Amino acid sequence: MHRKQLQNWCSLILFFLLCAAVIWFLHLFSVDNGKILHIDWTSAVQVHADGTETPIYTDTLTNDPDLTGTFLFSGELPNDLPDGTLVFETSNAELTLWLNDLEIYHSNASTAENSPGMAQASIPLPAGTSGTLVMQYEILDETNVMFPPYLRFLSDFYSEIQSAAATNYAALPAGACALAFLLIVGVFLLGLSFGQANLSLLPLALSALGLTVYNMVIPMGYYFLPASVTEVLGNRMVGVVILLSLLVYLIMNRRRDFLKRFAVIAACSFTALLVFCLLSFLQEGKLIAYVKEAVMGALFNGFYDSLIYWLSYWLTLVCAALSAYELSLSFVRQRTETQATAIRNQLLMNNYRTLQEKTREQSAMRHEIRHHLTALESLCKSQDYEQMSELLERLKGENEKSSHHTFTENETLNIILQDIAQRAEKEQISFTPRIQVPTKLNIPTDDLCSFVMNMLENALDGCLSVPDPKDRFIRFQIKMVHGFLAIRCENSYGNDLIKNEQGELQTTKKDTDLHGFGLHQMNRIAEKYHSVLSISHTEDSVFLIQTALKIPE
Repeated sequence: MHRKQLQNWCSLILFFLLCAAVIWFLHLFSVDNGKILHIDWTSAVQVHADGTETPIYTDTLTNDPDLTGTFLFSGELPNDLPDGTLVFETSNAELTLWLNDLEIYHSNASTAENSPGMAQASIPLPAGTSGTLVMQYEILDETNVMFPPYLRFLSDFYSEIQSAAATNYAALPAGACALAFLLIVGVFLLGLSFGQANLSLLPLALSALGLTVYNMVIPMGYYFLPASVTEVLGNRMVGVVILLSLLVYLIMNRRRDFLKRFAVIAACSFTALLVFCLLSFLQEGKLIAYVKEAVMGALFNGFYDSLIYWLSYWLTLVCAALSAYELSLSFVRQRTETQATAIRNQLLMNNYRTLQEKTREQSAMRHEIRHHLTALESLCKSQDYEQMSELLERLKGENEKSSHHTFTENETLNIILQDIAQRAEKEQISFTPRIQVPTKLNIPTDDLCSFVMNMLENALDGCLSVPDPKDRFIRFQIKMVHGFLAIRCENSYGNDLIKNEQGELQTTKKDTDLHGFGLHQMNRIAEKYHSVLSISHTEDSVFLIQTALKIPE
């Protein structure tokens, strides 16, 4: 139990770490990887009409200043600047900018009424520009004016990065693939915690991760990642790995039910695409133009990268959704099987308790026979032969009804075997038990009863499907071997064996609604006692099931 809990916690932590890693990776492409260079004013004064100056503070940036009038600001451009642009707002102000006493900008800009933004100046500066900046700034309208002037320098390369981050056209498909990747990993870890690990999800997860990375790195990786990383992740072999991963996933899931669901989704997707293309064509939209350019153009010109990408993208999302759907079905099926198994076990235990009560009644009857023997002895002495004969006939009939063979001194096993022997005799089945166990076994009655009764019930059902009674047999053996309870059962059967999707035997019954719950329960008990259930069958229709349960100390 402790190991199971540790595994679940590790799966949960791994999932959250992967979520954080995906978010971190996508975040790299949504923000710049540099800093805006802010130009600080080293001095700032208000210039009055008489020419006097009053120092002012420039610590607070506002678009609704309390001050009006004319102001003078000065600051320094740092050395070794790259090619770039000096940017500042000009709305509702008349301003003049000097660099090293050379006027480089002048404007008188008023903002139109109800304008949603501010006018902005962008002054290109060559690499290596440095010196003193001086700005004369007169506020024309104190509303919607940036005060003090907010100067910043953006390198040309940084501007491209900022533009790419703001208009990242790869974000939507990459984000969808990232969500698909996390969904696939979550489904895998959830199945693993419930003992239903689906290894085919690993290549599908690799495909989703590859699409997430590939679609972001190819168009703009050089903006946000080191060149060496971009070169590796943007290699064309990544696309090949994505396709191979999808192919491996599809091969591992070549089941009829999966292929049927896949075909339905493919048909629905193709129909939806045709409908959207038709609507786009009628509205002269961009979708039909893209299809003509990207799809038809690629087919005629031999450039298939875009088509392969979108096909891989669609396959990955569809398979991710199918995997989540199949896991949901598996959980529902498992819950149904668990409930049915619990009901079956309850019925078996009720049957066992009925047999146990019948055995007690028979023991009481045998005790009563001793009293009858005493009565017979008295009748014999009194030579009342007529009453003695009647009593003997009655005792004979009762004895025939209550006579049972004792197979073992173990009460639980003996009760089960007596019931199976009676039912086998009634159905003309040859029942041969060989029992070598002590009176007491250190296994709870519920587990022992459920295991043996399920095994022998299945054997009876298998024999009943054999047409000729002469060919019906059950050979049952149970014995203690070095601390293990070795159990073996052979029986004839006549039906075809029904297997599940994993190729494991499910049932030999014609009524598949019974669904092999007996085998499922025996497997569970075998695992509980550190064993496995070995199931095999021969070409001459002999079914064999055996195990060795570790007896608790």
